[in-house]
Amino acid sequence: MFRYQSFFVYVLLVLSIVAISISVTLSTSPNINDLGIQINDILTGCQSNHSCFGTSWSIAVDQLNSTTGKFDQIYRFNELSALTPASNTKLLTTIVMYLTMGQHYTIQTPFYTDKPFHSGEPIETLCVKGQGDPSITSAQLNQASQFFAKSSGINQLVFDNSYYIGNAIPPSWEWEDLTANYGALPTTLMVNENTVGFTVVASSAVGGLPNIVLDNQADSAYLNVVNNAVTGSSTSKNSISVSFKFGSIQPIVSGSIPAGSSGVHFTVPILDPDTYFLNTFSEMIALNSPQSKPISTSFGQCNDEMYPVYVIESDNLDNLINHTLQVSDNLYAESFLRIMGAFNNHSANPSSQDGLFFVQDILDGMGVDPLLYQQVDGCGLSRNNQITSMAFLTLLEAMYANAGDPEHTYFYLLPVGGASGTLSKRSLSSSVHAKTGSMSGVSSLSGIITPHGISDTANPLFFSIIANNANYATRLNPIIDSIVGLLTQFSTQSN
Repeated sequence: MFRYQSFFVYVLLVLSIVAISISVTLSTSPNINDLGIQINDILTGCQSNHSCFGTSWSIAVDQLNSTTGKFDQIYRFNELSALTPASNTKLLTTIVMYLTMGQHYTIQTPFYTDKPFHSGEPIETLCVKGQGDPSITSAQLNQASQFFAKSSGINQLVFDNSYYIGNAIPPSWEWEDLTANYGALPTTLMVNENTVGFTVVASSAVGGLPNIVLDNQADSAYLNVVNNAVTGSSTSKNSISVSFKFGSIQPIVSGSIPAGSSGVHFTVPILDPDTYFLNTFSEMIALNSPQSKPISTSFGQCNDEMYPVYVIESDNLDNLINHTLQVSDNLYAESFLRIMGAFNNHSANPSSQDGLFFVQDILDGMGVDPLLYQQVDGCGLSRNNQITSMAFLTLLEAMYANAGDPEHTYFYLLPVGGASGTLSKRSLSSSVHAKTGSMSGVSSLSGIITPHGISDTANPLFFSIIANNANYATRLNPIIDSIVGLLTQFSTQSN
C-alpha cells in the first residue's frame, strides 16, 4: 500500500507542475469573431425555431498555441454555469484512473484453497475474493468452475466481498435507474456486468403462456421470472415488456406476444448480485461435475494462509477505459471509482465516497477548480452531478499537457466522430475525439479536435458543450454537431 501512496504523491506533484504551466490567453486569430457570431447565430436560431427552446447552455472552447505553448481562448458562453453533464462525468473518473493506476494495470479475481489443490482431491474450503472486475463473463466463470470441478468434492465455498466498504447502491440513483440494464450495481464480484438475459418465446397455442428461455442455464439457480404474459394471435401487436415491483429483485414479464413471431430478448440488472454470483458459480460447478458441488456456500473472508490456485485477470486498463468511453459503460466507471476508493481508503467511509475524494484530490493537482464542479457518482447517471463546461475544458487541457501521458494515449480511447462508439452515427469529422453524454433533457459533448491526428501537436482545439432542460434531448445532437462542425472548420483553417 505504501508504494501506491508514494506513487500517488508523485502523480500529484507532477499534476501540480503541469497545472501551474497551463495558462489561457485571448486568441488574436482573424477568424475568431466570425466563429463567435456563427455559434451565437446557431444558439439564437434554435431558440427561435423551438428546437432548443428553453435550453440552458454552457460552452467553453480553447486552442493550444503550438508557438507559445499556451491555450488561447476561442469561445465562451455561460462557461461557469454548472449543469448536469450525464456521461461526460466519465471523463473525470477515467482520466484519474488512467493517470494513477497506469494503462497496464489489471484487475485480478483470485481463487484460494486451504491447501495446495490437486485434481481428484477434495477441497475443504474454496474462497473467491472479489476486487471489482466489471469485465468477467459467464464463459470465464465457467472455465473457473471446470477447473474446480476436477476435485472429488468441495465442502465449503466462501465469497469474499470485503474489498469495498458500503452499500453497492449509489445513493443518488433513482429506482428506474436501478431496474434498467444501464444501472447495474457495482460490486466486488460481478459476471456479465451484473445482468442476466432471457428470451420470451410465444406458446404454440393462442392464449397460452409464453416460454422463458434463459441465456445461461446456471441462472436458474437465482432468477425466477414472474411470467404474466400471454400469446396472442399471429396478427396481434407485440406488447411484451419487463418491469420490477419496488423492492423486488424478480423481473415481471407482461403483455402479449404474437403466435409464430420471433422471440423477444431482454437483458435485466441483477438486484442482488452477491447472491447471484454465489448461486451461479456453485451451480456451474455442479453442472460440470455433480460430485463437486459445494456442500455449503457463505460470505466471509479469504485468510492470508490460503493458497492462490486460480485467477481471473482483466484486460489492461487502457482497453477497459476504451470500452467504457466507447459504449459509455456506467458499471465500468462506477467500478473504477470504487477501486480508487479501495486503494485510498483510510477510514470507514464508503469506497465510492473515498473514490470521489481521491478524484477531487487529483483534479485539484491538475488545476481544476473544485468550485467549478460537483461530482456525486462515477458515471454521470445521477442528475446531482453539476459540472461546468470550464471544468471539463480545464481537465482536457491538463490531461493533454500531462507528463503522465506524453503520447496523449488517453485521447485515442475516446469515440471518433462518425467512426466509432457513441459518435459512430453522428455527423462529425474523424478529427473529433470526444465523450458524449445524454439523458432525458440533457446532451453534452466534450473532447479534442485534431485535424492532422492526435500525434500532431500543432494547435489542437479543446471544447466542452453541455445542454440542459431540453424538451427533446435528441434534437440537441444536430445543434451540438453543427457547433462542433464550425469548430472543426476553424481548427482546420488555423493549422
